[in-house]
Amino acid sequence: MTPLLPTSGNPVSSTFSWTPTAADAGTYVITFTATDNSGAQAGLQTLCPISLAVSGGTGGGSCAAPAAGSCSLGQANGYAAFIMGNVAGTKSAISEGSTKITGNVAIGPSASGSSTDLLKATIEGKLLLDPAAVVNIHPDLTVTGGIVTQSLTTARNNALAASACYAALAPTRTISSITSSTTITGNGGLNVINVGSIVLVKKVLTLKGGPNDIFIINVSGDFSMGSSQVVLAGGVTAGHVLWNFPGTGTSVKVYKGVTSASGTFLVPYRDYVQDVATLYGSVLSGGNVRIHSGAKVTCPAS
Repeated sequence: MTPLLPTSGNPVSSTFSWTPTAADAGTYVITFTATDNSGAQAGLQTLCPISLAVSGGTGGGSCAAPAAGSCSLGQANGYAAFIMGNVAGTKSAISEGSTKITGNVAIGPSASGSSTDLLKATIEGKLLLDPAAVVNIHPDLTVTGGIVTQSLTTARNNALAASACYAALAPTRTISSITSSTTITGNGGLNVINVGSIVLVKKVLTLKGGPNDIFIINVSGDFSMGSSQVVLAGGVTAGHVLWNFPGTGTSVKVYKGVTSASGTFLVPYRDYVQDVATLYGSVLSGGNVRIHSGAKVTCPAS
């Protein structure tokens, strides 16, 4: 309370202030009590209960990822990078001096034999660690927003459920494979594109539409981009693009210095490797995550 309420005076006032964190999610009842200490009504009280609902929010920051129907990332939304830790025996790393993640980074509870190394990189945001995360933080890691410990189990469960939900959406278009420069034009609303594989070398994949277009791209097979670009045209934003890899498979690879991709990469059961390349979006992966050699991840504002 600011200032502290005096015991006498008419009128009196004070301001109640509380800034909750994601760890405070829940419902709270705060009761203010006024007591008459004199006169005929001495001892009488007036109670004023106020209910506050603190939601889990959109995860750990301002990154945007699209919702589609009943599908959303829930508490997993908002991180620039979320190393989920649900696959056993993984060894993830964010490393090397010019590697930079702009946005918050989360490390989920580690499955058996899994761990994450963080070294020689910059996180322009917070680093959020689950209490059950096995993390080696080297002294040459730079974190501008500080390190926070909080449970990320719900966020991880939300991400796993979201991947299955996106995969179950009825497709508006099905493509067996994309290996050459290709333009996918939106329908003005929700576009669910089911693709067998995407393997691009020195090619351009253009997603064209307007500001209301949402692209959910479910990839069942291989995905790699080398010396290639994802281009958003006509008003499509990175916050309206999600690449979903719902099952196991080969590593999702984004590599080479001229390579740039856009959107949220949801990779719950596969490895994700980003070598030098730039991602304008976010990545959530449960396998081996390797973001290194000067790679850049910049999350779009919501």
